[in-house]
Amino acid sequence: MEKWLDQVLRELKINYTSSTIKNAINRWSLLNIRDLTHFFDFFKIPNLTIRLKPDQLSEISLPAIAHCQTNDNSFFVLLQRLQNNQISYYRESKGEITETIEAFSEKWSGTVMLLAPDEHSGEPNYEGNRQKEQRTKLEKGLMWGALRVVVLVGIFLQTHLYLSGIFLLYGIGTVVSVLLLQSEYGKRIEWVEKLCHLGTPPSEGQGCNAVTQSSSSKIFGFSWAEIGLVYFGGSAISFIIEQLTLKQVSPLSLLHMFTLPYVIYSLYYQAFVVRAWCMLCLIVQGVLIMIAVAWLGHYDWHLRDVSGMNVVASLLTTASFALMVALWLFFKQVWQRERQLVPTKRALNQWQNDSDLFLSHLYAQPITEIGVLPNETQIGNIDAPIVVTMVSNPHCNPCKEAFKELTGWVKYFEDEMQLRIRHINSSEVHYQEHEKWAKEIGIEFTPTLFINGYQLRSPYSYKDIWKHVRILAEKVS
Repeated sequence: MEKWLDQVLRELKINYTSSTIKNAINRWSLLNIRDLTHFFDFFKIPNLTIRLKPDQLSEISLPAIAHCQTNDNSFFVLLQRLQNNQISYYRESKGEITETIEAFSEKWSGTVMLLAPDEHSGEPNYEGNRQKEQRTKLEKGLMWGALRVVVLVGIFLQTHLYLSGIFLLYGIGTVVSVLLLQSEYGKRIEWVEKLCHLGTPPSEGQGCNAVTQSSSSKIFGFSWAEIGLVYFGGSAISFIIEQLTLKQVSPLSLLHMFTLPYVIYSLYYQAFVVRAWCMLCLIVQGVLIMIAVAWLGHYDWHLRDVSGMNVVASLLTTASFALMVALWLFFKQVWQRERQLVPTKRALNQWQNDSDLFLSHLYAQPITEIGVLPNETQIGNIDAPIVVTMVSNPHCNPCKEAFKELTGWVKYFEDEMQLRIRHINSSEVHYQEHEKWAKEIGIEFTPTLFINGYQLRSPYSYKDIWKHVRILAEKVS
């Protein structure tokens, strides 16, 4: 869906950030007209959903959104061009397609969403979001740059080509383990998913998730990916420390041989138990085998070689693994908190975006007599069916933020919504009627908002009103 939305916004010449697109996908399913309406309303792109016949397609302005359905598969396409009975459109999974109107009509449901961006259209707080996204990219770039430097230093410190190769393999194992952990914790990376499934959809029970989420993917509460991260990362740290200090035979050579039974077990488990292949797991097993071959090629494994592994070297190796365990346990807590918050945030978003729930909650409040007071600020169409009344005061920063956002939505929903401001805690005499009214109805804080006389209460705020303006207007009408 992300690529399709990118294409839509590019065609409409709308400034946007990729992080906002990802957040929108998490906030709305974007699989129905209502969610798409929310999406375009969020970008303040005026839109209208209508039904047409095939011979009427030439009468609309493009680009536009069309709803299609084939074999119980419902999807949206971006209509781009119409010429000489040929229509070109963009579909998420197949890219740009050109075919006759007759062929297109076989899958088209007849529903079209018209889009008319204007000078007010665009991502809210685009400049701030763009700068934040650039900082995030810079931080990631610096992090990966630092990691490359560590790898290069580690390779440079090695006294033998074999050791450089082994160190590089430990680094590769660390990176792949991190990718496996990201997959376990629901962090979606497109190219990793493609590698894991190799064209097979996750719904078919194939790929990395089928293996990493299986019952035997953990030991003593730790997943194999966690153990892999600690092992490869700890080995890489130990490698660098030992080369800087001891410059002698590493205990890692003996330790690594104990990983080979795991390789056999994992291959058996994937082939005969879960009957699914995890490509990232196979890469890890390939790395383990190559490291074993490299170690066997480096030492002749006579007693004199093994005897070089003294107590100090063993302690340094143990300390390296302990450091890696501590680092992982710290980051694991952060990832787990994020993972636990994801379903909560998604459920809250769904709850706040559901207009039926919003209306039920709103109309459950006792209605307040709003009336008309002298000197109140009125913004927007005075005949609009939705009247948002905000009780504000001049010392309230949240009131300023609410005023800025609500006035923007009043301009966007010019036929449906108006805004009235009542002022309290002001030294100006002509607001005394506002003060009296606020005391009579028991206003306790600002901003306090009313929608057609019904007070807007938690968990909703002024930031949620725009999502339900269309439904509210229909109900009032």
